[in-house]
This record gives sequence, C-alpha cells and structure tokens, in this order.
Amino acid sequence: MNKDLAHICIYKSIEDVHFKKFIYNKLLPYVDDLEIESKTLLAEIKSNLARAVMFNETWPGCFVWVNKLCHYLNIYGLHFSKEDHILLIKLLYELVTLSEIPTPSTFKCLLALLLLLKKKKLISPDELELPWQPLYKMILCIMKTKENRLDMYHFCSFYENAMESLIICAKLSATQEILDELRPTLCLVDVLTMSKSIQLLRWFLPVQLSPKHHSIGYKLWFEEFMTLWEICHNSLTWESKMMELMAALANHNIGYINWEPYIPLMFTRFIRCLKLPVSYNKIQRYKHHEIDACFIASWIVAVLGNGSSAQTYLDKFLKTIETYFHPANNGCWLGMLKDILLKLSSYFITRLHKERYAKRTWETPIPEEYKLTDNDVNAFVKSMMPVTMVAMFNKLSVNDASQALQYLATMRPNLVIPYVLDRVSSTLDSLTTESYKLIATLSCMDAIARPMAEGSKNVNKDYTYPEGPRHILPLLSLLLSSIDPSNPEKCFLAFRLISVYACLIPIVNTSKSITSIDEEDEEGRMDYETASGFEDFVLQFLDKIFSFIDHSSLELVRLENSTGGEKSKLEKVTEHVLYNVCMVLLMQINDEIFKKALDKLCTFITERILEIEVAGQLAAGLCRVFARVNGKETVRTLLPILSQTILDITGESNDITKDEHLDDRLLHAMLLLSAIVHTTGNNLLHYIDTLITILDRVVILKSREGNNLGCILLKAILHSLSNMVPYHFTSTERIRYWGQILDINALKVKWYIPGKEEIAAINQIFIKYLIPETNKLEKYCNDWTTLTREELLTSLNIVYSIIEGCDSVLPMCEGKPLNLVKSSLKWLPFRPTLGMKHEILMPDGSNVKYYIGTLVSKLQNVILKNTEGDTKSLFVLIKIWGYLLLGTVCFSKVNKNVENSHRMMKDMLVRKKGIMGSFVLARAEVQHVTRSHSQIFNLTEIHKEIMLKLFTLATSRYAGVRWQAQNVLVQAFLYLPFSCRIIIPKLLDVLREDPEADHDAYEGALHVLLDSQDTFTKHDWNILRDLWTTMVLSKPSEKLSIIRLKEDIARFISKQFSTIAITFKIPNTCLEIATALWKTNSQTTLSQPTEDERIESLKIAQAFNECNLASYNGLISDLLNALLEKNLHWRHRLMAIDFIRLLVHPEQMYPPKVIRYFLGTLIHDSLNERNIALRIVICMLQQQKRQHPKITIDPPISSEKENQSMKCILGQRSDNTWLQYNYETRPLCAEQWDEPRFIHEAYLGFYTWPKKILMYAPTSQQPCLDPNVRKLTDYEKEIDLFFNDSQNIEKLIKFYSLETKKDKDKFSYYKYRLFKGLFRNHGIIFLKKLLPHLHELVKDKQESSQRCAAEIVAGIIKGSKHWPFNMVCEMWDSLLPIIKLVLINMTPETLADWVLCFSTAQQHRDPNRQHWLLECLMEEICVSESESSFIESGRLFILQTALAKQPWRVLELLQRLLKRIEDRLLANPFENMRERLSSILVTVFTNLKTSNISNNKSVSQIQDFINKIVPKLQPLIDENAMKFNKEIQQKNLSSQISIVELNDLKKIEINEEERERAIRLLKTICKWIVNMNCAWYGLPPELYQIFPIIYQMENCEIDEELRKSCTSALTVYAQAFTLPCNMPIALEAIEKMSKHISWWTRSACLEFLQAWVFYNMCTLLSNPAWVSFIKNIVLRLLEDERVEVRKNAGKVLSGLVHCMFIPEQECLLDEFKKKAKTKLYKKEGLNYKEEIKKKLKTDALRIRHAAIIGMCAFVQANPYDIPKYVPPIFEHLRAHMNDPQPIPVTIKKTLDDFKRTHNGWKDVEEYTQHFTEEQLTVLQDLIMPPSYYA
Repeated sequence: MNKDLAHICIYKSIEDVHFKKFIYNKLLPYVDDLEIESKTLLAEIKSNLARAVMFNETWPGCFVWVNKLCHYLNIYGLHFSKEDHILLIKLLYELVTLSEIPTPSTFKCLLALLLLLKKKKLISPDELELPWQPLYKMILCIMKTKENRLDMYHFCSFYENAMESLIICAKLSATQEILDELRPTLCLVDVLTMSKSIQLLRWFLPVQLSPKHHSIGYKLWFEEFMTLWEICHNSLTWESKMMELMAALANHNIGYINWEPYIPLMFTRFIRCLKLPVSYNKIQRYKHHEIDACFIASWIVAVLGNGSSAQTYLDKFLKTIETYFHPANNGCWLGMLKDILLKLSSYFITRLHKERYAKRTWETPIPEEYKLTDNDVNAFVKSMMPVTMVAMFNKLSVNDASQALQYLATMRPNLVIPYVLDRVSSTLDSLTTESYKLIATLSCMDAIARPMAEGSKNVNKDYTYPEGPRHILPLLSLLLSSIDPSNPEKCFLAFRLISVYACLIPIVNTSKSITSIDEEDEEGRMDYETASGFEDFVLQFLDKIFSFIDHSSLELVRLENSTGGEKSKLEKVTEHVLYNVCMVLLMQINDEIFKKALDKLCTFITERILEIEVAGQLAAGLCRVFARVNGKETVRTLLPILSQTILDITGESNDITKDEHLDDRLLHAMLLLSAIVHTTGNNLLHYIDTLITILDRVVILKSREGNNLGCILLKAILHSLSNMVPYHFTSTERIRYWGQILDINALKVKWYIPGKEEIAAINQIFIKYLIPETNKLEKYCNDWTTLTREELLTSLNIVYSIIEGCDSVLPMCEGKPLNLVKSSLKWLPFRPTLGMKHEILMPDGSNVKYYIGTLVSKLQNVILKNTEGDTKSLFVLIKIWGYLLLGTVCFSKVNKNVENSHRMMKDMLVRKKGIMGSFVLARAEVQHVTRSHSQIFNLTEIHKEIMLKLFTLATSRYAGVRWQAQNVLVQAFLYLPFSCRIIIPKLLDVLREDPEADHDAYEGALHVLLDSQDTFTKHDWNILRDLWTTMVLSKPSEKLSIIRLKEDIARFISKQFSTIAITFKIPNTCLEIATALWKTNSQTTLSQPTEDERIESLKIAQAFNECNLASYNGLISDLLNALLEKNLHWRHRLMAIDFIRLLVHPEQMYPPKVIRYFLGTLIHDSLNERNIALRIVICMLQQQKRQHPKITIDPPISSEKENQSMKCILGQRSDNTWLQYNYETRPLCAEQWDEPRFIHEAYLGFYTWPKKILMYAPTSQQPCLDPNVRKLTDYEKEIDLFFNDSQNIEKLIKFYSLETKKDKDKFSYYKYRLFKGLFRNHGIIFLKKLLPHLHELVKDKQESSQRCAAEIVAGIIKGSKHWPFNMVCEMWDSLLPIIKLVLINMTPETLADWVLCFSTAQQHRDPNRQHWLLECLMEEICVSESESSFIESGRLFILQTALAKQPWRVLELLQRLLKRIEDRLLANPFENMRERLSSILVTVFTNLKTSNISNNKSVSQIQDFINKIVPKLQPLIDENAMKFNKEIQQKNLSSQISIVELNDLKKIEINEEERERAIRLLKTICKWIVNMNCAWYGLPPELYQIFPIIYQMENCEIDEELRKSCTSALTVYAQAFTLPCNMPIALEAIEKMSKHISWWTRSACLEFLQAWVFYNMCTLLSNPAWVSFIKNIVLRLLEDERVEVRKNAGKVLSGLVHCMFIPEQECLLDEFKKKAKTKLYKKEGLNYKEEIKKKLKTDALRIRHAAIIGMCAFVQANPYDIPKYVPPIFEHLRAHMNDPQPIPVTIKKTLDDFKRTHNGWKDVEEYTQHFTEEQLTVLQDLIMPPSYYA
C-alpha cells in the first residue's frame, strides 16, 4: 500500500499523485476472478459512500469509504462506467468545496478526486461541468490568508497545489464570467493585486475549448492581454504567470492562433530570462525576466510548424546558448538552460505523438496543415543536436542532456545515432579517457540504445538507422574492460548499459539453422547473424563477473571492519546492480547458452571458497539469478554438489554443532545453497528430503554465523514452496525485431502456485521445526532458566524464519472488530483475491498467527521481567510482531526498479501499450505484490495486543529496541486506519509520569508522538485535547534529549497544524448526487436509508458537532487553567500559549477569560510570551471585528469616443475622474464624508469597471463607535477594561519601545496590526491615553522609541477607516502636530520605520479621505542648513512612498511635486538628495505614463522635462568641437552633443560654477536613468537624446563619481528591452556614436552594441533592415583607422557570427578572403607625393588587417567545435604571418585562443578529424613556435 493513501499532506505537488498501470492485471493467474471482485467492491464502496453522505457522516464515514475508493483506484484503476465516474467526481467535488475551511475528510476526498481527474481525456466538458465559483472562493480565501490573516487560518500547502488539477471542466460561459470577475482587478501600479489576478486568470480561464466556442473563449481576452504584456514589458513579477497562461493557450490551440506577430518579442523575453553573463563594462543592471523553463519550451513547441518563423528563431536561440553548456562556462544560468533543453525535446516528442499516434479524444484536433511535417522534425532535431552534445559532456547537465538525446534519437535515429557515434567513438577506444567523458559517453549510448537496436524496424520508416544493430556487439565488448571493482562509478554505468542492451536483444545460439529464417527477410537474417555472436559475449561477461567477485573479497573491500557488521552502502549497491544486470542478461538467452553459463558458474563456485560477507554475497546473488531464470537446471546441477559438501562436513564430527567458529567451506556452501533454493517450489520437491536432512544439521548449530545461515536456508525453502511467482511467459505475437514491445493481451504468463505436494512439504517442515521450538518457548515462559540467551535467540530465529517464509499461506487473524470510532456504517474488510487456495494451520487446527501472538506475548513479559538486557532476542521479537501485524508490508517494498527501467526504455513517440519481454515476469510479480499490500482488515483484540506490546518495547530501556519498535508502530499507524487510538491511553500514561523516574520510556513515548504527529492529531478534537493538555502538564526534565524532543514536537505542531472545521454539515446537493449514485448500483446488498434512519443520523451528526465544540472549548479551557493554576515550567508555558494561538478559529471566538489572560500577557516580563500574546490578541481583535455593510452603485459610463478608441483605457479617464485626488473637492464636512464616492482599493477603476461597484455604506449605517451609545459585548469589555488602564498603557509602551536586538529590530507588522485592530474596533476612545506617550516617543531620538511611535501612528491611521467624520477630524487634529514633529525629528536610523509607517497608513485607502496626511507631507518646512540635506531627502522619501500606494489617483499631487523638484535638480550638491530626486522622477513619470498610455501625454511630459534640462547641460558642450567635424552644420543641440571631446573641458574657458551645476544635474539624470530601469515600461525612447553626452562623459577623468554614474546609465541603455517601435531611435543614436570623432567613443560604442544586440537580438532579427544596419556599423568600424577600434569590431563580429545574427555568412567570409589579398605597396613607377604614398600604404594595411580580423572572427566564433569553413581559413592566415604588424600579432592571438578552447587540439581526434593532412600541417606550422636554430 502506498503511504499517500494514509497521508495526503506529504505531497509537495500534484505530480506526486501517480496513476498505476492496470493493464498488468491481465498477467495475473487469477485474472478471471477480478471482474466479479471489482464489481462487488465497487458496489460496496458506492452504496456505503452514498449512505455516509445521506447520514451526514463526513467523519469517519466519508473518510473511510473514500479511503477504500482510493484503494480501489490503486489496484483496479478507473474500472467503472462513465456514469459512475462522473457521479463520483461530482460528489467528491461537492465534499471538497462544501466549506472554505476543510472538514476532516477533505484531504482524503481531495486525493480521490485528483485520482479520478488524472486522465482528463476520458471525460469531455460536454459530459461534465463543474462550477468554478466554489473553487475560486476557496483559493481566494487561501490567498487572503497569506496576505493579511496569517494567524487566523492554517492551511495545508497541498490545497493550493491541487487547484489547477481540479479546474478541468468549466462552463462555456465561464470565460466571460471570470473576466468580469477579474478584469477590474488588473492594475499595473498595484503589483501584488496584479500578480494575484494574473495567477487566478491562469487557473480559471478555460483554454481548451473547441473551435466553435473560441468566440466565447480566448478571443475575448487574447489580443488584449498580449497588448497589455507588450506595454508592460520590463520583467514584471507577474510575467511568468502570464507566460504560463499563453503557453497553455498555445499548447491547447495549435493551429488556431496566429502567433507570428508575437514571436520576436517572445524570444527576446526568453533570452533575457536566462541570466547569461553578457553585460556592458562587466556590470549587470537589467532586471531578469523570471519565466519558467516549462512555459518557454511548451510555447516554442506549440508555435512550430506550417512555415512558422519560430524554427528560425529557435535555431539562433539554441546557437546563442550553446557555449554556456560547456564545462568552462558553468554558472547560475545552467539550471535554466538544461531545463529548457530537456523540456523542448520532451514537449516536441509529446506533440509529435499526439499528432501521429495518439487516439482521438474530445480535445481540440490540430488542423492537418498545422501538423508537424517530416521537414519540421528534421529541422528541430538538427538544431537541438549540437547543443545537446555539448551539454552531454558537462557533468552538471549530463542527466538532462541524456534524456533529451533519447527523445531526439527516438524521433530521428538516422540523424542522431551517427552524430553520437562520431562524437563518442574516440572516447570508447581510448584507455586514458577522463572519467567525466567516459560517463557522458556511456550515458549517450544508453540514450540511443532502443532506436539503435531497432535498426530498420524503427517506426520512423524513412529515417531509421539500419546499421545500428551491428554496432552493439563491438560496443558491449568494449564495455567489458570497464568492469573494474576499483572504479565503482564506471563499473556501475557499464553494468547498466549492458543490461539496457540485453533487454533489447534476444540472444540466440548458433546451433539453430540459419535456413529456418525467412529467405525474403534479409534483414532478419543479418539480425540473427549479429545476435548469434552474443554467445561468446555472455560467456566473456561471466568470466569478468567471476573476476569481479574474486577482487571484491572482504580483505580488499572492508579492511577497516574485518570483523563484519552491516554492509556498506557501496556493497549494497554493488550487489543490487550485479543482480539486475545478470538477471536481464540470463533471461534473454536460450537453454543451450544457459547450460554453458551454468557450467561456468558450477566450476567457479566449486573451485574456490569465498568469504561470506562481500564476495560470497555477490556469488550468492549470482546463484539466485540462475535459480530464478532456470531453477530446474540450476538446482539439478548445483544442489547435489553443495548438499553433499554440507553433509560431508557436518558428518565429520558430532562436535561441529557446538563449535563457535565453523569451517569456511561449510559457510560458503550454506550461503550458496540458500541462494540456489530461491526458485519455484516444484523444483525443490525432488530434493525435499535432502534439504530437511541438511536443515536438521544446520539449524541447531551453536555458531551464530552458522545458525543465521541455517535460518536463512529454512526461510528460503519455505518461501519458495509457499509463494506464488511467475516463472515463464509465452506470446502469441511473434518477436520480429529487437526492442519489440509485446502486447499485454498476447502474453500468457505461467505462474508457480503451491499445490498439494508443496503444501504437504510446507506442513512437514512447519511441524518439524516450529512445534519443537514453540514447546521450548512455552517451557521458557514457565521457567526462564530452561534456555540460555543463545538458545533463546536460536529458537526465536527459527520461529521468525518459519513465519516469514510461510507468510503467504498463513491465514489472517479473525475476530470481533474493535469499536475505535463511532460510525453509523459497518466496518468491512477488503481482502483482494490473491489466488492462494491453501492455508497452513496449527496441528490442532488453530490460527498460526493467533497462537504465535499469544505465545510471543507471554514470552515478551518473561524476557522483560527477567532478562531485559537480552536485546538480540527483543530485536527478533519486534520482527515477529511486525510480521504478525502487517505481514510483508512491514519489511518489504514494492520493487520500483521495474517501473523506472521500463520508463527509461519506453518509446515516447508511439507509446504503444505493452511491455518489453525482459520485464514481463518482474512486472507481473510487482502487480501481485501490490494487490497483496492493498488489503484492509478490521482491527481485533489480537492486533490491539500486538500494538500494546510494541509500545512497551518502544518505551524500553534500550535505544536500539526502542528505535526498531517505533518504526514498526509508525508503519502500523499509516497502514491501519485509526490504530493509533489503541496506544494513546498508554502514551498519555507515560507522559504523565515523572521523566526522571524512567526517562527511557518517556523519551520513547515522545519519539512515537513525534513520528506520528499527523496520525495522532488527525481531526479528532478529543484526542487533541488529551494530547496537548498532557504535553503541557507533563513534568519538566533537564535531560537534553527530552527537552529537544518536546521542542521538536511543539515546532512540528506549530508548522503543520491545519485549521479544521469544528462543526460541519453536508449540503443537499451532495444528497442528490449520492441518491443518483445509489441508483446506478445494481449489485448492492444494502438498502437505501429510510426516513427514520436519516433523522436518527442527523441527531448523531448534531451530537458529534456538539462533542467537537465541547472538546474544542474544553481544550482551550484546560490550557488556560494550566497557565493560571499550575506552576508550569517556562518551556511548557510557551508551549501552552502557542497551542492556544494555533486554536484560533474563524467559527469560534476566544472566551473572555482567555482574552483577559492574554491582554495581561502583553505586559508580561517574558519577551517570548509577549510576542505570542501579541499574535493572539491580534486574532482576538480580528474575531471581534464587526461587519461593515456595503452598498452597490452602478459603474459610470465612459464617452462613446473613448469606447471606440480603446476597449480598456488604463489609468485616468473621464469616467474615473471622481476617484482622483482633488484638493478642491476633498471632504471637509460630514455630508461630503458620507458621499458614495470613496473607494479604497487602488485597482478599482484603473482598467475597467465591474458590473456593480461595492463600497462601504455611510457612517450612519456602520457599527456605532460612540462610547456613549454603543453597547460592548463581553469580549469587547475585556479589551476596553485593559486599555482604559493608564498603567497598562504605560507598561505596554515601555516594553514596545525597548530595543530587542541591537541593529536588527525592524518595523513590527504585528504591533501595527494590534493598534489597527484596537482603533478599528473601539474608535478614538484610547487615543487620548496614547497621545502623551506618542509625543515623548517622537521627541526621543532613540531608534526604538521612534519605531514604536511609527507602529502606533500607522495603526491609528489605518484603524480609522470606518470612523465618522467628527472622530476623524479629532484624530488628525491630534496627530498632525506629531507628524510634523516626526518630519523634523527623524534620524537616519528611523527613516525606514517612518517610511513604512506612512506607506502602510496610505495602503488601500482612498487618498481623498487621507487628504490631511497628504497635504501635510506636501508642505515644505524650513530647516537649518546643516540638516537640510537629510531632512529634505527623508521628507521626500516619505512623501514618495505615500503617493506610490495609489499613484494613478494622486496625479494632482505628482504634478505639484514635479514642479517642486525641477527647481532642486541644480541646487543641491549632496548625493543623497540626487538619489532621492532621481527616484522621485521615476515615480512621477511612471505614474504619469500609467495614466496616459492611450493618449501619449506622458511622452510629451517627459519630452518637456528633457527640453528643460538639456539647456542646463549647455556648459558641458564644447562649441569648439565643431571644427573637428566640418560636415555637420546643423545647430540643433543633439548634433552638437554628438561631437564633443569631453577631455578637452580643461581647455575650455567656461564658468566653473555653471559647469559644476551641470555635472551635478547630469549625475542626477544618470541615476534617474538607472532607476528608470525598474519601471514596468523600461527605458523611455526620449532618453536617447541624452545618450550621446552620457557616452562622452563616461571617459571624463576629472570626476570619478560622474564617470561611474555614466557607466551605470549606459549599462541600462545597453541592456534595455527595446520595443520595435523604438528601435529606429536607438539605432540612430548608436550610429551617431559610431561616427564620433573620438576613437575611444567609437570603441566603447562597439562594446555597447554587443550587449544591446544580444538582449534585443530577436527583435532586431524581425527586420532585415535593422540587421543590415548593425552589420554595416560593425564592418565600417572593422576598417577603422585605429587598431583598438578594429580589434573591438572583430570581437563583436565574432559574437554576431556565433549567434548566426548575420545572414549569408559564407559570402562575408569570401569577401574577407578577397580583401586579405589587398596589395600593400603601389608600383614604383607611379608618381605620387610622399604623403599620398604613405596614406595609400596605410589604407591598404588597414583594409588587409580588417580582413584578417574578419577571418579570425569566424574562427573565434566557434570556440568548442570546428565547422567546415574553419579549416580552410588557416590556410589563408598562413600566407599573412610575415605581413607588417599588427597582422601577425592578430593571427597569433587567434591561434592561441583556438588551441586553448580546443584542448590543445593536436591529439584530440574529436577535432583533428575535421582537418585534412595538409590543413593539419598548416595548423601545426602556425601554432608551433619557430625553432631556436631556425
């Protein structure tokens, strides 16, 4: 049974819920009985689940029967009608969504619902519609809890993860409904709300509607959202969620959406989210786009096909990221890159499967013309292969690359396999290959195994690799050399690879006549000839294995532990891997080869004596394989030899039974014999007498090693005789090719099922060995001196071995079920058919397990009473208890290796349902074991006795005994529902004892409690009350281990406790569905509940709810009484307080006495108690919050003109002007205060209006806050009483103004919430008591005092939301003087606290209702000059953050602020003011832009601002620079800027003060540009006007701060996301700089260009003119007169070539080759002046050097591979090694780089194979330095 069936909370994600493969039930021998069994069980589940719902019994009724439904799904899958399927989904959906607070059965219903919805293709939306609103409300509740109600709810994280899976079928009209709900919440300036809304849209918008419904589906929102995303393009927090939505839409609607216009921008986003280390001046300044690799890959794959340009962009994208997979370039980006690589190939093969091989379902079909063609597949695979192979040889990405390679090879074997073989052949042949390369090579061969083995039989008929099978034998032969015990990793990979190929290839013998093969099947004949060669390989492999075993002896492997002990992890892995590879290999061979192999094994084990710890275990594993594959031959050959050896040795002397140390020959033979008998029982019948004779001699051995081996032999014999196992299979389907998948329906598995003879043999052994031992134990129970400890251990080992060996034929313990939980339904066991018809009973006919349980119970009492220190016997007792309680579930696990191996070799393209021949038997056995582990049985008295005995051992004195018993108990709690209730009374008794009296028992009980927290506290308030109260009242201990255990338990409860409904009722909708489910049940034996039964059940449910409520209140009361009346230890006090905090519940309020206590605890001396009390009091105030009624108004109607211009205008419009802050219309009287025009949420009205606007009702309709009128409840009276006491207030302020941790204290969100809740619930009544303290706190410049004041002020302002106008006026009259004092008296340490105070106060508040605060912050106060810088910047900071909470609604204030700061740009010389002014500029222009997106007013505003500041930069413009460029005659400012040589500033006689002011202004502007990069719209194009002057100032040497500021600003320019509409502006600015008179500026321009092109590459590629423009700039600068510029141009060109940015690269290379032939000297005969000659010579050298740099750029563009065009380049470069400098230096540097990046290239075949002999000689001459004597 899977653990998940007991505990849903362990799941971290939905993907953890796996669905089983139920087709394998056909492999079982009792398959004919399963149909009747499944129908009976389903009828039972349906009828009882329906009755549970009708009885209103969610707990335990619904829980138990939904749990059984999960069991049913686990072993039968969806084996019911579609009608049942739909009804079950509807019923469980109603049960899951019946309450926002989960009920006790919700988790189990949620799991079952996920299992039912796992296969979405089975039910179409037309057949099932689920309402989205209940789920929407649930997830909204979870989101709100995370945001602002952290302590009111405690939800399991599984809830949120489950939502997406539950949203499968929505109504067709749901799209419009969801848009109406969520569209009004879209607000660019409210990032959290926007992010939440996009996430909800992703979850709830239907993206899988049929084409006929597209008009009411995605067409309602697609273009709108894409436009919104383009406007907000600067890597916002919600971008990944938007990408997820678009990826899902693209994936489900392939061929129905035109993505072509969006492809360039999408790929630009993808490149920017990779975090690649491409930057300007090595500075990263841009915001990384956070997009998940899954969404990127999914979208790319979905838009491929039908001539889409996506493949072109993908080619360049993959080429761009290729080099970052190289091991030399590892970094933080690698994780993202390898995910993209794997997901691309995975999603592509999934799409190809869906289009070509998948069965048609209700899902939207892909139009024929949009399906992937063969050319599309070829193009994709070709583009993926180079980058995949680079990733393969990086040890950090080899696993992902290997998986990707497997997918690619499956799709195109002819392209992938030769490519791989070409790359790895040299690695396999070499004996000195590095370890990581060999591992990568073996992984490569693993990935291509299946398509290579299939050869021409691969499903891709025209794209197969027929030569594949012929490569396999040489490959396997090479692998034999890797089997070396000294290199485990290499050895294990070789084993794995051999096993993979052995699974695919049927190994035949050469004795079969080749003429028997069909003459026309020429390829089959060749496969036969190839396969026949594997006979030698198998025998060579066995020789290697024998050598491996010889070199794995104990002396060589475990020298540090020569006395034995447990196996190391390496030894266990070695044994497991060896067993698997040999099993796979031997199962594939025929009888003839098997006999030869068996002869080799026989020779091996008879010629040597192996030690039994390591080498002997490996040999035994090998023998088990032989016995399992062909038990008859193995037993016939080996058993007589080993038996005779044992009999001879044991017969030599009668004293051998008493020897402590046995002959190694005997141990060796016993070990191997116990392995050989691991076969089907019928093979042992002939030798049963011999085996019994051997058992007679070995089970009585005194030697511990000998006795253990004897017991292992006894257990193995019984296990083989009693267990059903498959041993052979046949198929009606002929195996026509290697790697063939066999149809399950064509398979016939032969099973060994114990018959009468086997049962008789079991009975004989059972009675012969069990009865004498039980008799001994009976006598021991009466007189414990009759057996020594060793004899007792021997007897127990024999009993345990017999029970374990016979487990499958021992009947379950029957008895009267325990009534652990009250229920109206019957407890019914579930025992699936297992095909076993015989049982073993005691001689008197009694149940074996019952008898053994009774005996062992008495035995345990005797041992604990007389010889408690006999831990070895107690260990065996625990194992016996485990088997009696749980059977094989306790110690065995279902073998997952079969599933993993099968999945690894699965054909992901065709996905044919079936199984490979080598896995048939293993998979059949796993299916049988899974069924045996799915049993559910009723707990009886014997189970209770066992668990109590285990608990006794779990609290034993000895740690090892405790640990083992605890493990069994924990497994029992998971496997047996409600079993924990058996031991809870005993557990509580132990916890009530003094830990000092028996600290071992106490510690054991705590361990049990800690390991089983989920089980103990599972939704039972009675148990919770007992446990928590006992924990709190338990006596303290100073023993460190006990202290830590209690802390761990308390911490676990605090983190994992979930809020569960106390009372619950099933709605009528569930009853209707349950009735419908009942009607479909034709086989039920139950009658439908009568009306009387229903009435009675309602009374029981009501009583259950009342009991829960009483337990809940009682628990709180008990904990409070413990705090008040008991003298608790401080740790226990904290535990009790924290438990009360966890018990906060939205349905129940804390009692007044609890409120009184925790109010007092607010001023307790203990800091920890105060902190917990603070959180509890906040929850109390939240519980006491009165309902504030709302009214609805109709949304305003915008003008027709605006409606026509844009569907949704962002920000300010004519219809939302009434929401804007207006000084003239601010509320100044009660009538204005109550006008219905104040909306607190920032998002409302920004994007669009909801159908109805909700706003708070006028003050007259709100709860009264007048202390003279309102009537306080008992709960509120406690609050009022406490805070009306001045001493309490004084103490509270004293504590809250203390410094807790030096330099680590921050603004406390909890303290702010305390005061907010206080003033929200009670009005202004407490303000007068706080005002004197506030004045003192603000005057005090201590950090902690001002922080306390900030928390109080924020709480007061925020709590006044619903106050009447007169009360608000009174508040502001009192607070404004304090706030003004704050603005003068704040310190650098407290600035952040006051910023948080005022920003929090303004959050979610209508600015018109906060006009007092805003106008106060807008005032300018004169301060002394020494403090003016900090005070002014601090005030501006506070004002900025306050305005930023609802910025689009305070445009009037922003305009006023902009006018103020314009005058400050030049005036202030301080850096902190420049920082603040630049940040405010971002805030102002961002929000002006937000509010004017549709009419471009912000563009003119930014332009107006720039027009104002540019003249102020006039002193930085050198008018004399005009003489350097006579061609430029324009007098506009930007032209003048573009030609300035700024280092000449020293020579220019200008006013020094003006220059300083201009420099300060430019610093501010640079910081503005840097901060502008954080805005959602990125860099405005208007800022390119300042670009040239910033570029020139970067080289300014007279001001270091200015230089750094300019560099930072240019980094933002270089990495800015440039939209297509802004591209011409950017290109024009870059071109101007590339033509600058200063060579340094031209050179820097190239570095800028490199980063800018990289981050906007795909956008540039969308327009060939832009590509040509960039190319021309680079080529022009490649021929620049300065060498430095030419070198930089070469670097840029290399990058462009590498990314395939430049088209027709071959033509460009040819052009360089031609220019390289430019003559350097003119003919002497020509009459030229010297100057002209010199210029001609210089120009010729410059052009030739440019051509050489260009050719070198092509070499450098491929640092880790060698394309075809590279080798000829070296021949051209050779001719120029003797040219004038700098040509030779350039060539030499290029060659050095080439040698470095290609691993020295000379002896690396991977590289040298690309060169001809002549080219290799040329390269050698170029790279090798000239001889000294040359």
